[in-house]
Amino acid sequence: MPALHSHHHLRNLPLPRPTAKQKEAIAEAARELNEKREQWLNPYKDEPSAIREDLKKRTLTNLYNERPTWLQLAHEKLDKAVLDAYNWPHDISDDEILARLLAENLGREAVESKADLRGLEDPAGLEDEEKPAQAQMGGKGKRAKKR
Repeated sequence: MPALHSHHHLRNLPLPRPTAKQKEAIAEAARELNEKREQWLNPYKDEPSAIREDLKKRTLTNLYNERPTWLQLAHEKLDKAVLDAYNWPHDISDDEILARLLAENLGREAVESKADLRGLEDPAGLEDEEKPAQAQMGGKGKRAKKR
């Protein structure tokens, strides 16, 4: 029976393998979305608390229920950046995304299973951030000591 590894359980969706430019596009879109949400959640950072009474109504649930245009556009920008990283078209349906993710996951699992049987460490040529957490922490499940 092949050995079980943490990456079998922690990576339940296959991550794309984006280029540096694609990584930056995803990061920028995510930063923009987060900044806009934070501005909406707390527009009165520097105001006295009496003026801040309406902040109780400013929750992420209410924001996403209202779904203002700026939020929709920020999500679309992030979605497009992620789709680009997968090299998928922007007009793909949610069902097609799920089908492709499942196919990619099954394909990677097949490669990893074959590699596990042969005792290979990094079968898919995964980058450091995609390697199992155990390997990144020194191989024993504890943090590696700094030298």
